[in-house]
Amino acid sequence: MAGMFLCLAVPVFGSEPVPKDDLEGLKITHILITTQRIKEEVIRKKIPVKEGDAFSLEAIQQIRQRLNEMRFFKKVEVSFEKDPSQNGVQINIHLEEGWFLIPLPFYTGGGGGSYGSLMLIERNIFKRAESVFFFGGGNQDGGFGSVGFQLNKFLLSANYGNRTSTEWGYADRGFNSGGRFRSSRSESSPEKFGTIQNQYDRNTEEKSLQTRFPLTEKMGGFFGVSSQIIGYKNLALGSLPTDQGTVNSVSTGFSFSTRRPDRVTNASFSFQDLGAVFGFGLADLSERIKPLPGVQTFSNADIFVTDSDRAYGSDFNFTKANAGGLSSVTFPDHQRILLRVKGGMSVTENLPLSQKFATNRELSLRGNYAREFRGDRGVGSSLDFSYPFRRTPRGVWTGELFADAATVWDSGASNYKEGLGLGFWYQFWRFPIPLGLTYSYSLDDRDSEVNFAFGSRF
Repeated sequence: MAGMFLCLAVPVFGSEPVPKDDLEGLKITHILITTQRIKEEVIRKKIPVKEGDAFSLEAIQQIRQRLNEMRFFKKVEVSFEKDPSQNGVQINIHLEEGWFLIPLPFYTGGGGGSYGSLMLIERNIFKRAESVFFFGGGNQDGGFGSVGFQLNKFLLSANYGNRTSTEWGYADRGFNSGGRFRSSRSESSPEKFGTIQNQYDRNTEEKSLQTRFPLTEKMGGFFGVSSQIIGYKNLALGSLPTDQGTVNSVSTGFSFSTRRPDRVTNASFSFQDLGAVFGFGLADLSERIKPLPGVQTFSNADIFVTDSDRAYGSDFNFTKANAGGLSSVTFPDHQRILLRVKGGMSVTENLPLSQKFATNRELSLRGNYAREFRGDRGVGSSLDFSYPFRRTPRGVWTGELFADAATVWDSGASNYKEGLGLGFWYQFWRFPIPLGLTYSYSLDDRDSEVNFAFGSRF
């Protein structure tokens, strides 16, 4: 379902052409905004100029850029004309947009198992360019759900998950990689990776409330509360972990970015991009296909602190912190080099097993691996090169190479995870859901995993 609206945006000019250079520095006397549904005040807050500011051609380009970054408009037309009555400049903004409500199924599978899910997303029904979403799914091991609201850079979400999985603990301090609602190929032949010391079923039920909010143009904040109930049963070998109980925690954090990225991570999408099914967010499609004017860079960094205390009703006291960042370089033909780095440490000693840092995506690893190591401290990185070897008005074919490395320290011992991999996927502009596969090879375990996905990072 979608609202289909049409606005023919026609540039307005004065009766006599005025050289552009003659307008530089004049006062902006009027900004005329024409929309079909979204409120005018939303657009005024988004654009970087207002009446009374000095006019410049750079400001016109910035207006187009800010509006296209919303990924919401079918058409963006910005023009200007001299205002002879006030010896200034009038800016005209004409937008074509609407609203949408769409359900979308997802599926991810491969050597490590599979799960299905469903997303329901609306945008701009309330005329604020807002998004309200529901996302839920699962497999035979459990389910999860999330409901949230996003307006500009403010995000509020409530989340729930409940999962039971079999866990193996190895003599070399390794564990099978369960991940979130995703099994590992190690479950079919766990003994191939070494001596198993412990085997049991772990159940985790988690409820959380999270919010992200802007602090400045380039800085944002995070606050969240979480309640986990950790349980173990069906002991088959060895002994059970000692962190059974309730883990209630509070998390705070900050993030900083140099600018808004076009799309930094590969094989991913934002639920707000789903409007492209109806043509929303494609106003600058012709520009996306063209080569970039030059090399572009992007960097961001974040830091988070999580505290659990008996005062919160938790059975455990601990504090841990993690910090990370990424940096990307995009070349004129859209090839991209991306470096992710992340580290974490326990401020207090001996984190509960369920709260330790793991050598998986928690420490920035790109690949999917059968096993992981856990510790009170950890650091990881991933280097990724993607090559969009064919970009057309229909979509993009992309290949990717990546290398991962992570180390964790626990009780005086260290363990590392290293891996290499490649990916291949296709993504439509008008259906911005990646379809592809990833091959990951673990150098330490000498084991590989192949994963494919529709509508999820793989």
